[in-house]
Amino acid sequence: MKIKIEWFYVLLVAIATFTVWKSSTFISIQNEGQVTNNVDVVLQSLLNHVSNGTNQSRGSVDTNPARKPHFILHIGPPKTATTFIQCNLQKLSEALSNDDSYYFVGKNCPGSSSYIGNNETSIPGHFLIMGLNDANTHNRGYEALKSRMNYHHLKGNNIIYSNEGLANHLIDQNLTWNCLQSMLTGWDVRVVIGYRHYFDWIRSFYYQTNKQHSRLEKKWPNQGNGRRHPSFISFLEYHLQRKESGNLSIDGGVQSDAFGHHLTITAYKKYSSYFDNVQLLNLYNDENIMTDFICRILPDAGKTCHRLRFNEDIVKEEHNMVNRASQSFDAHRISEAAFDRGLISKGSPKEVVVKMVSKKLEETGVKSLSMFLTCPSSSLASRVLDVSINYEIEMLELTKGKVSKSEKNRAKAAHVSMYRNNEAKNRFCDLDPELLLNNRTWVKILSTIGEITKVRE
Repeated sequence: MKIKIEWFYVLLVAIATFTVWKSSTFISIQNEGQVTNNVDVVLQSLLNHVSNGTNQSRGSVDTNPARKPHFILHIGPPKTATTFIQCNLQKLSEALSNDDSYYFVGKNCPGSSSYIGNNETSIPGHFLIMGLNDANTHNRGYEALKSRMNYHHLKGNNIIYSNEGLANHLIDQNLTWNCLQSMLTGWDVRVVIGYRHYFDWIRSFYYQTNKQHSRLEKKWPNQGNGRRHPSFISFLEYHLQRKESGNLSIDGGVQSDAFGHHLTITAYKKYSSYFDNVQLLNLYNDENIMTDFICRILPDAGKTCHRLRFNEDIVKEEHNMVNRASQSFDAHRISEAAFDRGLISKGSPKEVVVKMVSKKLEETGVKSLSMFLTCPSSSLASRVLDVSINYEIEMLELTKGKVSKSEKNRAKAAHVSMYRNNEAKNRFCDLDPELLLNNRTWVKILSTIGEITKVRE
């Protein structure tokens, strides 16, 4: 009742004010023969608001409830610059929230504080995935994200959430997809998937797949659950054979057959079945990755985009943003081969040996080590390139629809050129431990390391 009385007095004052204004306006333009009806429209709108809005809560946060806030769901997949993007979204989180009402809620940059900088705390991704796979809305990852979603939805804010596990760790079942769709109800959802050429991606995926737990890294092969690190060439051959035999599963994930041989393509197809707006983040666009993400992928992020493109300090910061160093198993494989040869005994701590071998490799330098390289055969290289080109054409057709023959030829030519550039840099080659152990100098080096590191009983 009190609210209705307050609105009644506000209405009276408004009517009196508009009446005076309308009268004066009419006198001033009556010789022109036209009088606008804007005041009548405004008054009617005001009357409607009073009659219809007295039952609404006052001070509602979002003045346009019909507008759905944006939810940007970046799903990776692994080895498509996901960590790079997450680290830099964390760096830009304050600018995005202050300038464009985008709130990045995780995952946070590895090794950094879970506090993001926009008054958000990173959402635990592995728990969220567990909750989605079991439709467990009481899971703490699910609850944490849903809580922030409810808070920001009321305020009309947009959310960015990035988790590469969503590309290959969701179980491909109706229960999981229904749970994810239900969670995102009421949001304008845009799914973002990173894309790398197969020949470029597979090398990084080799490292990702064959990284061992830190405790396993301390054990020699056949010692407990320790194991050898395979060569990239053997991994590539194995991967291609599965593709050629029709086994399109991928290493890793909750179910090995849930997602396919090329994670980007399979994830794109799968998510497109459940969400209308799926965007590809091509790592080879002319614009750098973060500017492309902010300016093209995020709707209505114009201020942050402008700062990235035209503010020299911000661009300089972006160019210095976190990037992960390339990884190598060379020191592990050489140490394991030396162990097999008896040059190093189980009394030498593996992690100490690997560290010393790694340091020696750095001191020796890439050029001096080139004589010990083993590279893919011409037939293996041809198979890799053919598979990679076919995936490139399929990706074009998925995202663009009908693709002309000339466009396919241009894409193929660019693809071949990039592959040859990488090939010339020996990117697909391995340091061969057997070749290295046929060298007297390296046998002596490894024997010395074995003696130095042996733990005396």
